[in-house]
Amino acid sequence: MARPVLQREPKTRGPGLNRRGWVFVSGVVIWLVLVMAYAGTAWPMAAYRLIVDGGVLVIWLVAVFGFGTWLSRLFLIKAESGESLLMFVSQTALGLGAISLVVLGLGLAGVLNQGVAIALVGVGVVLGLVRVIREKAAANRIRGWFAESAGWEWLGLLAVPFAAVMTVGAMLPPYLLWTPQEPHGYDVVEYHLEVPREWFEAGRIFPLHHNVFSFFPFNVEMHYLLAMHLRGGPWAGMYLAQFMHGAFIALTVLAVCSLAANGRVGTVVAFVAVATTPWLAQLGAIAYDEGGFLLFGILAIGWALRALRNPDQRIRQFVLAGIFAGLACGAKLTAVPETLVAIFVVSAVFLLAIPSFRRTSLARRLSAVILFGLAGTLTFAPWLIRTWAWSGNPVFPELPALGHGDFSPVQVERWRRAHAAQPEQRTIAGRLRAGWSEILIDWQFGFLLIPTALIAIALNHRKPEVWFLGAMLFLLAVFWLGFTHLQGRFFILAIPICGLLVAELGWRAAPVFVIQAVAGIILLNSHFLTAERTKQIDHTTLMEAALGKEDLGWLTPSLDDVPKDQPLILVGDAKAFLYQRPMSLLSYRTIFDADTSDGRGILDAWAGPPPKPGTQWLLIDPAELERFEKYYQPFPAVPPEIARYQQPYVTTR
Repeated sequence: MARPVLQREPKTRGPGLNRRGWVFVSGVVIWLVLVMAYAGTAWPMAAYRLIVDGGVLVIWLVAVFGFGTWLSRLFLIKAESGESLLMFVSQTALGLGAISLVVLGLGLAGVLNQGVAIALVGVGVVLGLVRVIREKAAANRIRGWFAESAGWEWLGLLAVPFAAVMTVGAMLPPYLLWTPQEPHGYDVVEYHLEVPREWFEAGRIFPLHHNVFSFFPFNVEMHYLLAMHLRGGPWAGMYLAQFMHGAFIALTVLAVCSLAANGRVGTVVAFVAVATTPWLAQLGAIAYDEGGFLLFGILAIGWALRALRNPDQRIRQFVLAGIFAGLACGAKLTAVPETLVAIFVVSAVFLLAIPSFRRTSLARRLSAVILFGLAGTLTFAPWLIRTWAWSGNPVFPELPALGHGDFSPVQVERWRRAHAAQPEQRTIAGRLRAGWSEILIDWQFGFLLIPTALIAIALNHRKPEVWFLGAMLFLLAVFWLGFTHLQGRFFILAIPICGLLVAELGWRAAPVFVIQAVAGIILLNSHFLTAERTKQIDHTTLMEAALGKEDLGWLTPSLDDVPKDQPLILVGDAKAFLYQRPMSLLSYRTIFDADTSDGRGILDAWAGPPPKPGTQWLLIDPAELERFEKYYQPFPAVPPEIARYQQPYVTTR
């Protein structure tokens, strides 16, 4: 079926410099030159981060591969001819999922610390090295692949500038990039890094009733918590965490290559199409969770498709697909309908309704799909159980009918409104307009990827694998249009799916993605450091001041008036990760955790009643409170004594 990148084809060794190895070397050199050019006079710090955090990243990757390569043996699935890359990516993804759940267990037990983190990674490294030593044939295949003649592979260099932007972006403090457009870093400093920071300081994983996002599944953020322990602190580990997310994105691109059909040309086209879609470079530069969702999600789709085509290994391959679907759900709740449910439904229809897939008994076909669902539920279950134990609702704060935790009716309603389409988008026409503006003509999707994928479906509609991928894309669109708040980021699973579809076009699609790459890197650079973040300081100075630095104090209002031994309460500002004070001296609430029911005012909702006796130190952000009043109803009017200020200010009560 798939013909992955590492497939050894009957080619002679390339003449002179026209070898795949030289393509790879050229890519590394261009990438390094571009990274240092972006860094400018801050290139020594960039080099330091590449060596130190990049070195730890490599060790971490070896560790996750080590765990994954041994876990993969449980499924009795071995690499067939030309499937080395698929097995490598799948084994690494299994290791990523396994370590996430191990860190969850250790954190819940309160035994996770730096020594345990180093030991966990150390065991994985040993397992990985042992497996590499035993697999001598793999090294020979890799050397042979690099020695072969390069052709279409030279097009892969179009992705290098995107990788450079992602790398430099990962060396900048969170909350600097892309703002005010998506994917801005507000969520990163509010919970993707902040929640692991609080668990790091506490030495255990526990519910944060001031941050509802701590109830979300955190398969990706568990690696950020691990990074903080490995590097000895939240801000020492934040760049490693961002590199980790970049690695998830890179593995997603490799997963698409390993699953792409149509030979070498199709593989290269899929690689360029996906790697030059700006969304991936943007997301890979900051510590989000989409990387895990994409990696696990596309592997679930790929292995399910393989299971349909392979009756002899159908059950075990469906089980593996289910495990990846469950891990995707543990990375992002939207994966439940977009991967677990969608793959189950599409696979069941194919096995029951399409004659070419009915080569085994009905019972065997049904059991394969059922085992897929059970495997997915099982790997998602640790997060469901944890959240149920904390709130009484396994998917809290979603589906409040199952339990609303400690949310009041006002908070439940605020959550519902915030995650629903805007009033003008709730008609069919309004939703379609949102799809047009947020996806089809949005530069972050590369303009050409989705239309080309639709053309590929039309031209290859006789192929069952195209039906399958087309059905997945259709269900994704239905879910996005009908059940989300219509933000483009919630449609990104379409990127790897479309990558597999455009591979079917082969060389005919190559010129399309050359154009996409050129337009994409121009637009990506124009949004790299937005005017909102650079109006205070020029680009070069910003790199000098910020790149690779662990001091984030310059991103927060001045706290000179606040005694260093006094607790500080943030009112309106939930960007707690930017405040480098111990959590024992810092408190905050997200907008969803501020209970304004029963006539509570803003200060009481964030800080509680005034202390008697004593003094509360408050940092109040009027602009944020006014934004909440505008977009996060129900919410009380901002009182005049707060609204009269133009900037965040410190006060006491």
